[in-house]
Amino acid sequence: MKNKTTHPERYYYVSLICLILLFLNFYRTDNWTGDKPFSEFVGRDWQLFAVFLIEEFIIICVMVFFWLLGNKNTKKRNSMIIEQWEKDKYSGIKPGDYDYVWFDFSNTGRALILKQGDQFKLYVQEYDEHTGDWRCFNGVSIYDNLNEIKKTLFYEYDFYCEENAELDKHGDEVYIEEIVFPISSIQDVTREEISLFNTQHSVLEVDLLNAHRCWCRKYRVNKPNQLYVCDRTNLDGKRRMVFYGNPRIVVVANKEQEDLWFELIEKMKSVGYYSFDID
Repeated sequence: MKNKTTHPERYYYVSLICLILLFLNFYRTDNWTGDKPFSEFVGRDWQLFAVFLIEEFIIICVMVFFWLLGNKNTKKRNSMIIEQWEKDKYSGIKPGDYDYVWFDFSNTGRALILKQGDQFKLYVQEYDEHTGDWRCFNGVSIYDNLNEIKKTLFYEYDFYCEENAELDKHGDEVYIEEIVFPISSIQDVTREEISLFNTQHSVLEVDLLNAHRCWCRKYRVNKPNQLYVCDRTNLDGKRRMVFYGNPRIVVVANKEQEDLWFELIEKMKSVGYYSFDID
């Protein structure tokens, strides 16, 4: 990072030393009093015990103070890191330089994708949080479609982002297959599901209740104000409706299909479900 950050670890070390001193002071006092029960204490033993209590109180106060100071500095450092990341994440590139810019979950890398004709060029860069600079992780790679890029990033680069992965209940990254349907594929919308025809002319059903659970898990909310089942956005001149899960279902509509798009939104509302506009 370009900004100088704090080092909260040193405060935690002091707290750890204080914790050790608590136990050492206990054993020292126990040894001085001869490991006697309170009923056998004499005047000198009670004096030693009083000193022990005062020392323990001081040590505990110092330990708590430095622990709280460490927590405060940890929050400050994390805030500085996030602030610096937001400043640096698009550094070195301008709007329009690339068609897609994806960032990994750990905020340590970005994938730059440029579409040229029917192919896509991929550049993977690594972020240096100490300098704020981006370093190329590889040279340019060329792919035929975005799905190939998503798989390559996941399996070859360990690059996990919103576009190709999600975290399971154990916190592990899981690859997400994405299936794209034109909006004309939708056959029916009910309270339970959306039915779509795929290219093999078989029916695929999107469980709306499960889609709602997946949407809540993605945004880490328990009770949103509406029963959201998907995100909707406008990308590359196409409207996209993304139903999270595995596989991830994406319904797309071009400008000529806007009537079908708004009809789908109203049908979903009529059965009690909503799409979240992220634009």
